[in-house]
Amino acid sequence: MQPALRPMSTAQVLDRTFHVYRNHFPLLAGIGVLLPVLLFVLRLAAFPLGYPPRGAALREPFVFWTIFLEYMGAFILVYVIGHAITGGATVYAVSRLHLGEHVTIADAYRKTLPRFWSMLRIAINIYLRVTGVGILTLGASVLLSFGIDTFLGFLGVGSNTAAVTIGVIVVTLATLGGIFWMLYLYSKYCLAIPACLLEGLPARPALRRSRFLAHGALKRISLIYLLAAVLGLVLSTVLWLPSQFYGAYFPHSLNVAVFLRSIGSFLAGALAGPIATIAVALVYYDQRIRKEAFDLQLMMDSIAQPSVQPATAGAFDSPHSTAF
Repeated sequence: MQPALRPMSTAQVLDRTFHVYRNHFPLLAGIGVLLPVLLFVLRLAAFPLGYPPRGAALREPFVFWTIFLEYMGAFILVYVIGHAITGGATVYAVSRLHLGEHVTIADAYRKTLPRFWSMLRIAINIYLRVTGVGILTLGASVLLSFGIDTFLGFLGVGSNTAAVTIGVIVVTLATLGGIFWMLYLYSKYCLAIPACLLEGLPARPALRRSRFLAHGALKRISLIYLLAAVLGLVLSTVLWLPSQFYGAYFPHSLNVAVFLRSIGSFLAGALAGPIATIAVALVYYDQRIRKEAFDLQLMMDSIAQPSVQPATAGAFDSPHSTAF
């Protein structure tokens, strides 16, 4: 029995996350680099097609928004597909490493790709929920902004400092509420891909399974995602600095500035991308240990079947395993 298979606090999950990340960085970075590569290629391909908007496109709102929405649509499509593949492969690799087993990049993708369509359905389902909340939040913020302005005008209060301050506070609170709602939804369903891959569940049962496992752990899952987001933001900011400095000193060399920014985004994604996925895989096992005594199940299976492979192999290899 692996000593890591025990209930862990949030701090211990994070400590284990960085332990796995540090000790197996080439493996995990090699698995996760596919998504940053796809996004890097997309950014470079979009530049000659007009993104980011420049020149006449900046003076024509219709052209500007057309270019922007086309790029964002392509970006979301590539991100969701790439995240489903690399996220699943990373979860599989972390699962093997967490149980003290050996795994390679080829092993991770070979075990993941047969479950691709189920994982893609899960990813699309989650992002549609989260995006829907984001759209509602944006709409609510806009309506609140106009509503407050109209209400203050009806009361005969001009656009003084107090009125503007009240409006900013209300809209900010609504925006923060929407962000936390989005984070709550994502945390609620983030264990679906581990459940799909490691237990062989279809998309809908995996989403229900995630709700069950995540119940009672939403705060720490949200905290983990917040920390991962902050780390990614810090890395992105640092790695984008060369492009910002170059753009400031050479404002007419947009090609080089875009290329440097793309390199910075690629490095930030390759370095920080696996961290949240590692943590989610560890939380998945931790919740199974807490709710289902998964560690005792493994120990009893290993005692009952000493002459066969470890019981965890069934959870990885059988496409219909539902070893709860």
